Amino acid sequence: MHGVLVNAGTPLSTQAVFNGFTGTDVGFDGLSGGGLLDMVQNGRNDLQQAACQLLSEIETVLETIEAQTDVLCVRMSGSGATCFGLFASQDLAAEAAKNIKDMHPDWWCISYQMGEKI
Repeated sequence: MHGVLVNAGTPLSTQAVFNGFTGTDVGFDGLSGGGLLDMVQNGRNDLQQAACQLLSEIETVLETIEAQTDVLCVRMSGSGATCFGLFASQDLAAEAAKNIKDMHPDWWCISYQMGEKI
């Protein structure tokens, strides 16, 4: 699995995100079977709403990744503010990273392969 990691560079307090989390689990079907991609596509991040309320740039990062060619899945990682997109090939992930860096040179953005040290 190949992907991009993207962060707009604005700090976000993990404690503030958890303080803003309603605690409501809206249901999770991500671990019901299938491969890794199926699990990620069927899952979600319950902290995303709280993180986006604190830092609107997260929504912009997610939309920017979503706009990339042949992206398979886009999510916020952990309590934010880093987000990721998954791609079927290293070339697609590298192209997406280049596009995102060109559009937002002040953002941190890298392409990676799962299992690879970054």
